[in-house]
Amino acid sequence: GRISQLGTPPEIYHHPANRFVAGFMGESNLYRATLDGKGGAVVDGGARLAVGAGASGEKGVLLRLERPRQLKPGETADNMFAGAVDEVVYLGESVKYRIQLDAGFAVLARWPYREAGGAFQVGDRLQVGWGAGDMQLVEWA
Repeated sequence: GRISQLGTPPEIYHHPANRFVAGFMGESNLYRATLDGKGGAVVDGGARLAVGAGASGEKGVLLRLERPRQLKPGETADNMFAGAVDEVVYLGESVKYRIQLDAGFAVLARWPYREAGGAFQVGDRLQVGWGAGDMQLVEWA
């Protein structure tokens, strides 16, 4: 074995060095992406994301489950996508959703049960979004 990263649990959770560490520190959305050097990225499947970092080349784009949020009419975010819920997992005080986005990729989100006004059902359509700063770039290799 080898040490992949040293740091406090919050440092490692929020700033993992690579995709192994990201997966080790909890469930997340991790997309293989090509960065354009101008703060944008294209994930596998062709969808564009605003990532806010000026890096270029192939990286992993990490989005933790607590970061995506349901957008209400008139709300905006750096990254906004429409989609349909295709999986619901009740976890007590929170609910985990898998949302298949119309852009061709899926996002996992974990929202407090009460804030969501109860639980969404499979097939419900909604708009989700998150900020460019909500994502972390990690080494893919």
